[in-house]
Amino acid sequence: MDPQNRPRARVWLLALLAVSFALRLIRINQGLSYDEIFTALEFIFLPWRAIVTYFPQPNNHILNTLLAKLAVTIFGQKEWSLRLPSLILGTITPPLFYFLLSTRVKPRVAFSAAGLLALNYWMVWFSQDARGYAGFILFSGISQILFLDWMESRNRKTLIFYLVSSVIAGYFHLYMTLIFAGQIVYGALLWLSKRKAEQKIAPEKKPLVAQKAVARKKKNLSPPAPAPAPGFLFLLPMIALLLSLALYLPVIQQMIFFFNRNSHNIGGRWLNWFFLKELVHILTGSHHLLVGLAGLLLSLPGFIYLSRKCPGLFWLYLLPAILLILATFVLHIFIYARFLSFLIPFFCLALAQSVEVLSETVGSKYRRIRAGILRPGLMALISLAMLISLARYYALGKQGFKSASQYLQEHYPETPVISYGLAADYFRLYLPQVEVFTVNQSLKAGKLRGKMVVASFPSNWTAHNKMMIAQVCRPEKVWPSAGDEDCAVYLYNCLNQGHGNGSE
Repeated sequence: MDPQNRPRARVWLLALLAVSFALRLIRINQGLSYDEIFTALEFIFLPWRAIVTYFPQPNNHILNTLLAKLAVTIFGQKEWSLRLPSLILGTITPPLFYFLLSTRVKPRVAFSAAGLLALNYWMVWFSQDARGYAGFILFSGISQILFLDWMESRNRKTLIFYLVSSVIAGYFHLYMTLIFAGQIVYGALLWLSKRKAEQKIAPEKKPLVAQKAVARKKKNLSPPAPAPAPGFLFLLPMIALLLSLALYLPVIQQMIFFFNRNSHNIGGRWLNWFFLKELVHILTGSHHLLVGLAGLLLSLPGFIYLSRKCPGLFWLYLLPAILLILATFVLHIFIYARFLSFLIPFFCLALAQSVEVLSETVGSKYRRIRAGILRPGLMALISLAMLISLARYYALGKQGFKSASQYLQEHYPETPVISYGLAADYFRLYLPQVEVFTVNQSLKAGKLRGKMVVASFPSNWTAHNKMMIAQVCRPEKVWPSAGDEDCAVYLYNCLNQGHGNGSE
């Protein structure tokens, strides 16, 4: 970084840190979502040793689980303490990415990309999530950029920092293995291209190289530092992959069992419309699909520019995404859009670069439109769209289990409560005395009458139970979610006898 720009860069870093922290602190104590409750009950509240040796499914983001347990041990069991590791890591992500990217693109483009990272409501979501996505996004991005830095500089400190950040990312989330695979593929392709280039050198030109070496000695010039063997370009991420997998040795048997037997039964989504829609929301930070699609369209010039000017960064982010989708297809396992959350920083960079490209292009062709006016105008428009979705996230929250329990305790303190649906058993975290009915159990009219019913994930309800609730109960309240529509929490009042003749 230019020494003259360092004071300004420090101001920008501090501004990003302050804004990022403030946005992630709002509603940090909101109710836990289903995945967070599952993680807390199944993993975080386990003994320390069990956390690193118990892996029945990939929900245990082991390093984040350890950090969350440490926070709970120090500060007690609260929503914010469970989320504290993600809060810290999510807060420092925008300023760190600004620092790392400012050496590869214009500082103002890096700052704009970091600002979009701070405003993306899914980045705020992950920063307020008692799971490992915030750490995964941060350290996988550091790994990608340091891998490029090492290939260009061959600096030993960069190599060490790369290995450390890569292993940390791998212990935050198992899908870091796909990013390692992308780095290996990219390194191998670069190695092959170098070999082909070397083979094209004509034999008669080789003596000229020797002559230059002799001339250099005569002039007492020190020879250039020798570069490592080209093959090491893909050996380095292999080493990082092996080091990362070594941390999973205590649970390797459980992992194999899960992916062989259980992974097919989890309700993930393949490349259908719902998956693509969720991916648009996550990348663009907009809950409105049309706005998100407009953001994708706007980002295309930035992606084209980065593919030409920063091809290493472009392919290091694109290859893991391709490999992840192919892996889920070949292995027939579930996939969610959040598995591709590591793409968010690169998308924000592409969007910021598009603004730069479009501003300069339009400004050069139409002198009446100045790039200095168009650039901040476009950024303000994008930021406004993100802020609207961020405000919606604050208003709705993740999932209404905590709100439902508070409502019941306030309005129906003595009334028996039934919890029904996919998250039925986990509602006990907020209302221990609740009576649990899973989606596989049949509800009876006699069992429903005189009670309140809290239900979630309606897509999993059986036709019989839907009919039974409709006959015996009346809807009282709904707590919608800022995420998937299926995450809404429904409250039904079954205190009256109902108007149907349901089976007892």
